[in-house]
Amino acid sequence: MKPDHGAGTLNAWINSARPSFSEQDLVSALEDMTRSTTAADLSARDRDFWDKNSGIAADHAAVAIASAANAAARLVFDASALTAAEVAERMHMSASTIRHYKSARKLYSYLVNGKLAFPQWQFNDTGDKSIPSLEDVLGALPDDLHPQAVAGFFLTPQPDLALNGEFASAKSWLEAGGSKKVVVDLAEGLAAGY
Repeated sequence: MKPDHGAGTLNAWINSARPSFSEQDLVSALEDMTRSTTAADLSARDRDFWDKNSGIAADHAAVAIASAANAAARLVFDASALTAAEVAERMHMSASTIRHYKSARKLYSYLVNGKLAFPQWQFNDTGDKSIPSLEDVLGALPDDLHPQAVAGFFLTPQPDLALNGEFASAKSWLEAGGSKKVVVDLAEGLAAGY
């Protein structure tokens, strides 16, 4: 059973659920999302093809819901990221060393409101070490890959990576001692567009 988080308004939900972001943060994310996207109306023939073959509804309500879900997911993703100072404290290093690691692609970060954000997926459970071979895999990924796509690459189970008969994510594979070459090859394939 889902918890009841309010009377159907955003403010009621935020007050009840107490997420790590505010209503203003969500509005800012939605404004950023609408500024950075452009959409073209499809012709009737193309819309029909889209509806029959994409598996994604193209009606305005479905697009609005998907857009809001994307903005909320990005907001939660950003809110859970660590600052350079937080990473430095966890890894027992200076913040300048952490920024150097970012520049050398030994750690992954992206900008949120002009500040470096280090996603937590790249660290072990205690947060004091990066996952094995992170630098090698990051070096093979495209520099301009969206932060959620990078997270998806590391966290989504892949058919090419199996542990105990189950598909594994790149993170799980590397943490279990799997070959970094297989993951680097997947990253190079992504960079090459296949």
